[in-house]
Amino acid sequence: MPKRYPDLLLDDMLDCLKTIQAYTGLLPMADLLASGLHKDAIIRNFEVLGEAANKVPEAIRQMAPDIPWQQMVSLRNRLIHEYHGIDWDILLPVILEDVPRVETLLQQVRQQLPR
Repeated sequence: MPKRYPDLLLDDMLDCLKTIQAYTGLLPMADLLASGLHKDAIIRNFEVLGEAANKVPEAIRQMAPDIPWQQMVSLRNRLIHEYHGIDWDILLPVILEDVPRVETLLQQVRQQLPR
């Protein structure tokens, strides 16, 4: 499979972050946590996010050292390989606090790259 250009990887990541936030905002938290459909969609977007983050070249990662590149990859690996042990008490703060912050940082990096 051909490599994706770094700008497209960042676009993929931004799309995932926006989608996670959209799904999270659709329902009251109790309803979200009761919805397997929504939880599966959120998990899938975290998996894609981590996979794309893993493929971002080191030179671009160095442009944004405040972005938790390795943590995104590690979260993806945990979700893929330890799917039976997902702890939503841990994942929810990531969604509510880290996702918006990382989206802002990624947008700044993305604006520095040509289309």
